[in-house]
Amino acid sequence: MDVSSKLRYMVVIAHYINADFKLKKKIISFKEVKYPRTRIVIEEALVSCLTEWGTREKVFTLTVDNAGNNNRACEVFLEYQKHELMLEGAHFHVRCCAHILNILVQDGMNKIHGGIRKIRELLKHIVSSPSRIQAFNKIAIGVGLPTKHGIALDIPNRWNSTYKMVREAIKYKVVLNSYAH
Repeated sequence: MDVSSKLRYMVVIAHYINADFKLKKKIISFKEVKYPRTRIVIEEALVSCLTEWGTREKVFTLTVDNAGNNNRACEVFLEYQKHELMLEGAHFHVRCCAHILNILVQDGMNKIHGGIRKIRELLKHIVSSPSRIQAFNKIAIGVGLPTKHGIALDIPNRWNSTYKMVREAIKYKVVLNSYAH
């Protein structure tokens, strides 16, 4: 199960194997979690969802991001519910690897934030006008690179989109330097 309690909503997604041994996933709950979103409030919302679906005794793991209140909600859940869990909750709490990876990459990108910001601003400037894209493409043709219809900008909190933007900027480094001067 994956649980996210970002903002005011909690989404519970069940991952399971069906009768044909195919891995499936289904959103079984999407509900607003009342404020303040303490460990008890999150744990009560989770218990409510699992009770509604009759899945409390079928839960093996719970994957959450690394927010402190989520971690403490898992501890409270285990304290009161472990007798109903598979293997008494021995493998219940799993931290989200994607969230951990994103935190690590974002921290590393802080070291090169200035360079990324300059690339992003230059690319925004180029894509903001058809004539600027034409000028960019004219330089690209001159150095033997393919023309671009558009240039991918990143979503700053999505490290993989920033990676793609920087990778593309490296490929067109000569063009970008020429354009900037």
